Amino acid sequence: MATTALVAKAQEALDGELERFVGEHPDRSVAVRVLNDPPLRAEVAADVVRPAASFLKLLPALALYDAAERGEMDLDAMVARRELGSTMYPSILAAFQDERRLTLREVCAFSLMTSDNPAAQSSA
Repeated sequence: MATTALVAKAQEALDGELERFVGEHPDRSVAVRVLNDPPLRAEVAADVVRPAASFLKLLPALALYDAAERGEMDLDAMVARRELGSTMYPSILAAFQDERRLTLREVCAFSLMTSDNPAAQSSA
């Protein structure tokens, strides 16, 4: 089978799997793009605005801890609750008064332990 036919078959399989995953679930969206060969791209309801997915919060957390290991970031640096912003979604940060100071380590932990967009956005 020619390379073009293989890519088309892979694209068809990817599209089918994503359609099955999203299906009739209005709360699901997905977008996939292969950055190297073969050049595949698929989206289902990708234009729907959604809160940040929890697995995406791992990358800023890893970057934060890597920077701390290199001495470029202090995980014990303090940030005021009011500096973390707000969201239309429920947030664990609402339990703290605006003047409450949290360490970057705590903000990072909150973002990983809960679906807490302000905490995740602040640690990014």
